[in-house]
Amino acid sequence: MNKKISLIIKSFLDNNNSQEVSSKLIIGFLISYLLITFLPKGLSIDIMGIQWLYISLINIAIGIIIYYSKKKELEWSKFYFNKVTLLYTTFVALCGISIFFAENQIEGIVSYVKLLTIFCAFLLLSITSNSKKSILLNFSIALTIIFIFEMLPIVLKYYLFNLNSTNEILSKIIKANSGNVNIMASTIMLKLPFIMYCFFYFKNKRQYLFLVAFLLGTLVLFPTGSRTNILSYVL
Repeated sequence: MNKKISLIIKSFLDNNNSQEVSSKLIIGFLISYLLITFLPKGLSIDIMGIQWLYISLINIAIGIIIYYSKKKELEWSKFYFNKVTLLYTTFVALCGISIFFAENQIEGIVSYVKLLTIFCAFLLLSITSNSKKSILLNFSIALTIIFIFEMLPIVLKYYLFNLNSTNEILSKIIKANSGNVNIMASTIMLKLPFIMYCFFYFKNKRQYLFLVAFLLGTLVLFPTGSRTNILSYVL
């Protein structure tokens, strides 16, 4: 079964412009990371479970595309010798060792699997962003557009439609589909650098789009009350 899948992917890349096709597929899958906040809760008790599964599936899909892409497309050397990558890898390895000393090893394993999922996403994003600047730019533009659609309803509900609401209701509005306000704040802080990258990249009226996205993120970030993320924003 695995051989059949590999043959299908190889023939698809060979029959088309491999570099162009793989780039478009990678951009598509990277954009799909951003759609996680729009996932429906369905019948699940906790939306986080569906989101973790979704990220894992996207990791696998991007990994397959990267694996069957030509090596010359990806600048592997820059990736492997990147200091940030080495530090993050060391951190993940130490976290894995710490499981053996945890009081609740089952909970430790669950948390470590989540960390590995994010680590894999980080590796895939690092590899693809190092391969071509166009991939990073297109991904950042798509992130900005999706970010606006994500933040705008929150801003409208929080500042206009719920002026007399209780703190509990306002907290639910701010956290939206992210699980809690701290995750929302961290998510905003992760996305703002990509928006700033586009803002300084373009030198025309397009900058206003990224400025609007940045301001919307700011209006949602501060009501979260997440001191660490707010301090990071100020610095």
